[in-house]
Amino acid sequence: MGITNFLWRQLPDKCSMPHCSRLGVRGNENIVDGRLMCDQCHAIHLLRRSGANDFAATMERVVDALRE
Repeated sequence: MGITNFLWRQLPDKCSMPHCSRLGVRGNENIVDGRLMCDQCHAIHLLRRSGANDFAATMERVVDALRE
């Protein structure tokens, strides 16, 4: 791995969701409903749309706990 690739991997995602921890690798974002999302926010968004609100809420609490 070259230094350019190494430094690129250190940059956070360009996720447009509020309160995102941006832990993904830049360039791996997803465009969902016209918004740029990292993998983590995309997964939470899909869970909310699928009706799995309890699980999504639990995942958000876990993510918040990990940030602390």
